[in-house]
Amino acid sequence: MKTRACAVAGMFYPGDPAHLGQLLAKWFGESKVTGNSLGIVSPHAGYVYSGEVAASAFSAISPAFSGTFVVIGPSHRGYLTSVSQIPWETPIGVVENDPEFVEALGIEVDEASHQNEHSIEVQVPFIR
Repeated sequence: MKTRACAVAGMFYPGDPAHLGQLLAKWFGESKVTGNSLGIVSPHAGYVYSGEVAASAFSAISPAFSGTFVVIGPSHRGYLTSVSQIPWETPIGVVENDPEFVEALGIEVDEASHQNEHSIEVQVPFIR
């Protein structure tokens, strides 16, 4: 099965699964935010700058949520609007994609535009 490989693990966030898991557990455990939000705005910088804030944002989504996440991120390389239809790897496991939902959006699928882009990749471990 084809997956979107990590492009910035070890740079923007820990590439070691144990270290990444510890950071996420710490930030989610310290977050005072709770809720049942249907949407959030989360930063996409390196975790040393934005990880704690991102965990607080994602904490506003119920841990029981089992629906589809729609993650929107800017292209830092000038690509136009596109979506990814394949699962995304993270150091702590793969996050599946919803190909039927992606197809229903009617937006061009362009996996190459996501290969070296970090704006969505840094969000995916919080979803995992």
